[in-house]
Amino acid sequence: MSSGGVSKSVLAGRILMTLATFMYGAIPPFVDLTETHVFHPEWTPHSRMHMVWLLGTIDACIINVLSETQKKGAVFEEGT
Repeated sequence: MSSGGVSKSVLAGRILMTLATFMYGAIPPFVDLTETHVFHPEWTPHSRMHMVWLLGTIDACIINVLSETQKKGAVFEEGT
């Protein structure tokens, strides 16, 4: 067990989950909120609305995942 009573495998899982979550939450807005996607002049307003809605939904899920993975009591004991 590492400091704080969390095993190394659980800590590694939290770190990997946080990195993956951050990648899926932080990178898409930088790609999609550009002239090639949301601000493309040929996109219809309805298409733009769907892209922004998708980004908002993804970010809401990312915030939820990050908050759940960082809770102190959210860790299962190994072998259960």
